[in-house]
Amino acid sequence: MPAKDELHRLVHSMSKAEKRYFRIFVKKENKGPTNYERLFDALLAQDRYDEAAICAQFSGTALARRISAEKNYLFHLVLKTIRLFHSEQNSYFQMRALIDDLHLLYQRRLYRACFRHLRRLRKLVSQHHYLPGALELHIWERRLLKEMPEKQRAVALERLVSEWRSLNDRLQNYLQLYQLHDEFYLSLVQRPVRQDRPLRETLDPLFAQPILQTPPPEAHFHARHFYYQIHALHAQIQGDGPACLELHQRLIAHWDQHSALIKSEPARFKSLVANTMAMAAHNGKFDLLTKLRRRLDQLPQLREHAEFRILRIAHQTELIRYMNEQVYGALPAGVHQATEWFQDQGDRLPRKTQITFLYNLGLIHLLGRAARKSLALFHDLINISATHERQDLRTQARILQLYCHLELDNRLLVHDLSQNVLRSLPSSLKKDPIARAAITGAQRLADCDTQAAQRAAFAQLEEDLQTLGNGTNSGIFALSADLLAYATTHSP
Repeated sequence: MPAKDELHRLVHSMSKAEKRYFRIFVKKENKGPTNYERLFDALLAQDRYDEAAICAQFSGTALARRISAEKNYLFHLVLKTIRLFHSEQNSYFQMRALIDDLHLLYQRRLYRACFRHLRRLRKLVSQHHYLPGALELHIWERRLLKEMPEKQRAVALERLVSEWRSLNDRLQNYLQLYQLHDEFYLSLVQRPVRQDRPLRETLDPLFAQPILQTPPPEAHFHARHFYYQIHALHAQIQGDGPACLELHQRLIAHWDQHSALIKSEPARFKSLVANTMAMAAHNGKFDLLTKLRRRLDQLPQLREHAEFRILRIAHQTELIRYMNEQVYGALPAGVHQATEWFQDQGDRLPRKTQITFLYNLGLIHLLGRAARKSLALFHDLINISATHERQDLRTQARILQLYCHLELDNRLLVHDLSQNVLRSLPSSLKKDPIARAAITGAQRLADCDTQAAQRAAFAQLEEDLQTLGNGTNSGIFALSADLLAYATTHSP
């Protein structure tokens, strides 16, 4: 029995075409409206699942009395219609259907039809490098061997033995690399990515294994995919951004050699392109970033939840690009699009991601001389619930608000707010040198009456931040770089 809201979530995950197919399928099976049709429409009408409202809507009917059974039936019916809808479009559904058909045909001794199905299955397995399908194919070919003409049996068996050796090598490579990839990933999940000795000591022996020294053959698609993924993770741990980017480019080239897989697994490929965009932005490869963005836009749209994740990465990449290009001025279209997207969809992000996104947007608008918008974004960040999340960015946003008020010529307000910011600092940051230098710098700038005085105040701020930024132990170390970028762009 599915959880109470799973049916509601399943129904709302359906595309328009899937809903239309469901209605057509139900009407073919039944002459009039059924209880599960009514329940389907009632669930579609609800933004949030409310079982009490559904029971009240159908009060006094058999549906209300049997609501649990009707929900269970509808859950499996919706799954069945989605499966049927995709059976002619999705290659994996087609392979699964061919294997199911082989069982039925073999039981009825329709061996000629079995061989036709095997030929179709072999073609699909080869195109999509589907290892479970390759294993099933081999099992069925072995089973049907005795139904072949005797003259062909020896040749077929020789081919099967050769293919089994090849399949066995592919499976071993795939499983070993899959396991190594998971061990690498588990190490990263269990402790933050840092270039510290213990983490390196854990992962270096894994990376030294012989299977990671030579890439698998091109034909071993999945094994080669994990080989590059592991090397990219290792480069990330080493802090080698260019090597990590190069390995992701090799991954994209590897997928391009197997275009059928891009069509059958668009979400995986699109995610790979989006992540490579982010790495290109971090490494200052802006021509490559533009090229990858065009490629991303040309790929087909995914389901809503998957497309949301891709768009999040793409918009975050635009913010990284603006910061790394360091050509501050009028905000480019990509930043405006990211701002609009966040205002429309930001509530769906985890709290920690929301705070990071808001901080980056606020900083970029401040650097782009859009101080009023920056002030509003920082205000939204500070007022997000879950106050324990990202205290460092909350503190940095409060300090940068002082500089927003400077840009808006609210000089008297800066002095009053400075005291509030000092009082609101977490206990761990009360004596933080960068926090105090940043607040003192804002107060000094608020007292300037001439451009010469402003230049001197900015020069002092830059000198303080550069001194403190070299080796100072600070809980808001990143603020020094952000304020240096501000000072560089706003000094008269």
